[in-house]
Amino acid sequence: MHLLGVAFSPQRAFDAKIDLFMRLHVLPRFAPENICWWLSLSGGKDSFAMAIGLRKWYRDRNLPFDAMPFTIDQWNGSASRSIQQQIDWASVTIIDGHQLTKEKTRYVPGQQAPCRACADVRRSLSDTFISAVLGEGQSRSRRNNILARGLHLTDTSVSAMWRFAVGKDPAKDLAAAGKAKPITPLFDSVFLAKPLYYVREFESQGYAQSNGYKRTCCGCPACQFPSRRDIVEESIIAAVRSPLWEFNVPGIEQLLHRDATGTSLGQIRAMSASGEESKHAHLPMEFAEFMVSKFQGQWNRVNHRFRPRLDHSIDLDAVGLSRLRQGAPLVEYETIPLPGLFREEQLPDAQLMMIATLGPFWGAIGLGPRAADRAWRLQEQLFGFSVDERWSQVAPMLREFYSVPEPQASLVQIQ
Repeated sequence: MHLLGVAFSPQRAFDAKIDLFMRLHVLPRFAPENICWWLSLSGGKDSFAMAIGLRKWYRDRNLPFDAMPFTIDQWNGSASRSIQQQIDWASVTIIDGHQLTKEKTRYVPGQQAPCRACADVRRSLSDTFISAVLGEGQSRSRRNNILARGLHLTDTSVSAMWRFAVGKDPAKDLAAAGKAKPITPLFDSVFLAKPLYYVREFESQGYAQSNGYKRTCCGCPACQFPSRRDIVEESIIAAVRSPLWEFNVPGIEQLLHRDATGTSLGQIRAMSASGEESKHAHLPMEFAEFMVSKFQGQWNRVNHRFRPRLDHSIDLDAVGLSRLRQGAPLVEYETIPLPGLFREEQLPDAQLMMIATLGPFWGAIGLGPRAADRAWRLQEQLFGFSVDERWSQVAPMLREFYSVPEPQASLVQIQ
C-alpha cells in the first residue's frame, strides 16, 4: 500500500505500527521513561521483532529503555538458548518450564499439540517470575511494569476467522472472552500488552529478518501434530489469503475500532506492507492428497446409494468459499449440495487441505443450522469422519498418514 505516494516496506510499516500502539495505548496512560518492559521471548520471529522494535522506538526518542527480557524453555529445544544469544544488548533470563509443562499438558506423542495448555503454562511462569522479582523490593516495583508478548494482527485474524467459520460472532466472542485487547491489567502494577497489535505477520517476519533473526526449533510437537491454530491457518485461512487478507476477516474492523479511537481500519490498512509471510507448513500437501484419496475410495464404495440424496446443481464447496471470502449469509437447502470432491473437477490446494481437515462436506460451514446438521451427520455416516471446534479430528488422520501408532499414556512426554 501507499501513503502520500510512498510504498510501505515491512520494516517501515512495523515501526509505524509500533508507534501507533504507543500513541494510542501507552502514552495516554504511562510516562514511557517510567515503564519497565518485561519482554516475553518465545524464540520465534515475532517476539524477537517486538523486542527490537520497542527498543528502537525508545532510542529514536532518546529515552531510556528499561527492559527485562526472559524466555521459557518448555520442550528442551534450542530456541531459548538461541534467543539469549541473539538479544545481545540485554541479559535474557531463561526459565526452566520443563516439569510444569509436562504436568499441565500431559502430552503424549501422537496427540494434537497442546498449545492452549502450553500457553497457560507460559502465563503462569511469567506471572510467577515477575512477582518474584518485584517482591525482592527492587526499584522496578515502584514503576509501571508491562509484560509484552509478540501476538500480532494476523494471530487475531486467525482467531476471528475460526470463530466465524464455526458460526460465532468473532468480535463479540473475543470480547466476551476478554481476548484480543491491546493492553489490559494483570495484577498490582503489572499490565499485559501486545505491541504488535496492528502488525501483520508479514511485516513482523520482514522486520525480524532485517535485524538478523535466526530461526531455531523450540522442540514442541506442533511441527508434526499441529494445534488448532496451525490447522486453521493452513486450511480455511489458505482459502482467503491475499496480500492484505487480515483486513477482510469478519469482526476485525469492530475489534480494532473497539480500542483504536480516532483511527480507522482504512488508516491502519494504508500503513501496512502488502505481501504474505513464508512459513514452514505443519500440514504437508502430501497429507491432503492422502486424505482426498482416502475419501474418494470410500465414496466410490457408497455413492450409488447416496447420489439421489445430494443436489448436483449446487456446489457445496462454492457455498463454503462464499461464506469465508465474502462473508455471505448462511443458506438453508432442503437437499444437501454435492461436495466439490465428487464433481470430477480439479480442485486447488487450499480446498484439498480443507477437505483433509474438515472432510468432504467442509462447505457445510456456509449452510444454515438445519442443513449444516444434516450435512455433518451424512459425512459421519458415509466416511466415519466427524469434526469439532478444536479440529481434533486431524490428529488421528496424521497418525495414519505418518504411520504412527496410537498414543500410549505410558510414553515419556518430555525428555
